[in-house]
Amino acid sequence: MKRLLSAAFAVLFTVNAAFAAPNPFNVSDELDERIRAGLNALYNLEFDQAEKIFIEIKPHAEEHPMVAFGLTSVHWWRLSVYVLENDAEESAPFLKSVEECIRVSKAMVAKGDKTGEGYLCLGGAEGLLGRWQAANRKWMPAYFKGKSAYKHLRSALRANPEMYDANMGLGIFDYYVATLPSFVRVLAFVGQSGNKQKGLDELHSAGADGTYARTPSLLFLVNIYSSLENQPDKTFALLADLKKEYPHSPFIQMLKIVALYNHQPVDEIAAEAADFQKNVADGTYKPFFATQGQFAEGLAHFKGHEWDKAEKNFDNAVRVGTVKDPFFTWATLYKGYCLDILGQREEAVKQYKEVLSHIRRWGAHDNAELRLKKPFTENDKELTKLIL
Repeated sequence: MKRLLSAAFAVLFTVNAAFAAPNPFNVSDELDERIRAGLNALYNLEFDQAEKIFIEIKPHAEEHPMVAFGLTSVHWWRLSVYVLENDAEESAPFLKSVEECIRVSKAMVAKGDKTGEGYLCLGGAEGLLGRWQAANRKWMPAYFKGKSAYKHLRSALRANPEMYDANMGLGIFDYYVATLPSFVRVLAFVGQSGNKQKGLDELHSAGADGTYARTPSLLFLVNIYSSLENQPDKTFALLADLKKEYPHSPFIQMLKIVALYNHQPVDEIAAEAADFQKNVADGTYKPFFATQGQFAEGLAHFKGHEWDKAEKNFDNAVRVGTVKDPFFTWATLYKGYCLDILGQREEAVKQYKEVLSHIRRWGAHDNAELRLKKPFTENDKELTKLIL
């Protein structure tokens, strides 16, 4: 239930580095180029570089809140990718940045927002703040932030019908609200029904015609088509396009590995995992991503019921990583699964207890608590669908 509410409250809104013309933000070519450079670094998980670029252009934020929103997006992605929303220290830069983005966006709206940029960034910032609140189980503040974000994104389109970026946040809301049980919609959204097809159409609109919202719109579509709509053909077509745009992004490649695990045979997972490992070894990806590479290789062995090999990879993932990496936590959990199947219950229990000592990351705590009560077996659903 809480996860469903979290999805509905999470009017996530981030930005992309692909070109679209004309630019409804009316920014100069030079500023547009710098924004796109920062976003390109962001989607390659080069967070320090992305932050540096947006700080350099920060003097433009009063005139163009998109700059402030870009910096807020960097801080959000750092939290979201590494699942650190529950870490107060790690969250501090994001919370400071999002409040500044809200301030400059409201100032533009107050002056008269002909382009819709102020409304767009205000809705986007509120959506991200609502997502953070939901991740920290602040359900009512998250609900009101999400509702306000939706209203401001609608205002952005009324001010400028060509502000297609607004369709991303609207599409997420419309799609996910439609997936909620009816009684939840009545309680949380005063009966608002949402509309799955409308949400998909809005996301496709932002993905095709958006100025800075193309990539995140496509990423949401990847998740929807892979996890919720069970349409792997559309999933892999989108991933192929994203890979062309971001050939050096470990984030995009890991998304593909997850989709392969859920939809394709073991040999395809193994081949992609081997390629990820090669990218770490040859320096295409930073050494930090060695944990993800070991986890990916372990997944291929895990789905192939090669428990000893999988356990070794998951153990390697832990050995080369740190608790700041979510794959460190997930490798610990999956190592426990392997140990359970191998009949080493006492050692498996140690792994589950170790997971509970880490920061809460998605369903890791819930899964660990379940396995403390009931050992993992070869019949459990994690062998056919990756559950993190």
